[in-house]
Amino acid sequence: MFSIKTRIVPALLALSILGGAGCSKDDDNNDAPAPAQSPDMMSPGLSLVGTVVSDARFSTLKDALQIADLVDVLEKGEYTVFAPTNEAFAKIPADTLNALLADKAALTQVLLYHVVAGSLKADKVLGQSSLTTANSLQLT
Repeated sequence: MFSIKTRIVPALLALSILGGAGCSKDDDNNDAPAPAQSPDMMSPGLSLVGTVVSDARFSTLKDALQIADLVDVLEKGEYTVFAPTNEAFAKIPADTLNALLADKAALTQVLLYHVVAGSLKADKVLGQSSLTTANSLQLT
C-alpha cells in the first residue's frame, strides 16, 4: 500500500496546460518555497506532455504517465500538474518506486494526486489552503 502525503513538496513544479496548448508561465513567484511555474522549466508552445517528453529532468514522470495511460487524458483537458522531477523521484527508495511503477492502479492514484483541474497560476496555488486533486483528495 502506498501512502499519499497531503502537502506540497518544494521539489515539485507546477505546470499548467490548456487542452494540449502552450504551457502557462508565471514569473512572479520563482523564489517561493512552494512549487511555482518556473520559466526555465516550461517549453513555450508545448503541452505539459510535450514539455515532459522533451525535458530530460522529467524522464521518470514521462515513464510513469505512460505506464498509467494518462498521457492522452492530460493532453485533452485543462489541468495544473505538480510535476515531480527526476530529483524528486530519486528521493523515493528504489524498491518502493519500482513497486509503484509495477502497480498501475496505485501509480495512477499517486499521479492523479498531483493533478488539479484548471490552469492555475503560482499565486493562485500559493493563495489556497487546499486544492481538490483529480482523484478527489485534498492537497494541503
